[in-house]
Amino acid sequence: ARQIAQQYGGTSPQDIAKGTQERIDAAMKELPSHVQVATQLYQQLQRWNARLSTLSVLEHANLPPPELEGARRAEEELERICQEYNLTNDDLHNIFQKVTWDASADAKAARALTGTMSKDITDKVDNACRIVANAVGSDGQCLDVGCGYGVLIPHLTKAGLKANQIYGVDLSFEMIRNAKEQHRGVEFQACDFQQYSTDINFDAVIFCSSLHDLPDAKKALAKAASLLNSGGKLVVAHPQGASHVARQHSANPVMVQNKLPDAIELSTIVSGMGLEIEKVPATPGSSQEDSEGYLA
Repeated sequence: ARQIAQQYGGTSPQDIAKGTQERIDAAMKELPSHVQVATQLYQQLQRWNARLSTLSVLEHANLPPPELEGARRAEEELERICQEYNLTNDDLHNIFQKVTWDASADAKAARALTGTMSKDITDKVDNACRIVANAVGSDGQCLDVGCGYGVLIPHLTKAGLKANQIYGVDLSFEMIRNAKEQHRGVEFQACDFQQYSTDINFDAVIFCSSLHDLPDAKKALAKAASLLNSGGKLVVAHPQGASHVARQHSANPVMVQNKLPDAIELSTIVSGMGLEIEKVPATPGSSQEDSEGYLA
């Protein structure tokens, strides 16, 4: 607690939120000037596009011309910077993700050591991990994508897996540092998932509360499919469901760029990947979502 108080200026939720934001701001200021400008423009345009998505055709037509012109100029300037410095929107999204999760990693990991999940959340996570463990068996391997500080590891071992059967990857170096400190025997790697490289073919890959944090769900699922053994299982789970993620997307489209795919979208995404959908995700707001969250 003393270390967290020193890092974040206190241990209350308010202190940690304030301290995390201060760490984010400091990290952003250390970025090259052109990246700072690009991230500001990206943030502005993500919020603008999220706002546009909620407007009717009439409301869109009645937007003040200065606002439309400002958005157009921002798009042009962002495109110019990206072309000049070989940046993509995915790169900018990952910068926000990495800076934010690096800033919050120590506090989240410390809270995990002293706090507990609700039984409802625990049961849903355990259910997803049992599916993974059944696919992996006694001598296979699984990959936890967006593993953070290793929150899923105790649930995977509870389901019957050994530490040396579990691999984790996360964009945040600070999250991975905490994961390595807390979970000996598990192999962790800090990198962009699209750049993740291994000689292992996994029997299961799981995204638990992480797919929506990645810049492109289709690319992420395709990458995961490419890492699977023939007959391997790809699991996408979120214990709070697609409805929760949709609310996060509305509140913060910069960090939560995507919603979770519904059954039709998921079928379209995985077509051609050699995958079959065994479990259709619950409809947002349904009793099925209440009981199992998002699980596919």
